[in-house]
Amino acid sequence: MQYEEYETEIVSAMNRARNGNIVSRLAIEMEITNNPDHYPLLAHKRGRSLRVVISRVLFRLSNITVLCTKRPVFVVSGEVA
Repeated sequence: MQYEEYETEIVSAMNRARNGNIVSRLAIEMEITNNPDHYPLLAHKRGRSLRVVISRVLFRLSNITVLCTKRPVFVVSGEVA
């Protein structure tokens, strides 16, 4: 997978940004943008490239369901580590 080096940071940002089992890509983006010290690999990415990385990583995880693909909302089933 091309973006596997970002997986831990994206999953961490998703877990911090989610409210229950539902999280939007925008919420994950805001978490990364507002706390760049927590996500050193993603801190330099902005705009489209950050959105692409988030989507590519989360689309591939088995315990995440995508409700929409244009402005994705992710449903997390269980705990993501």
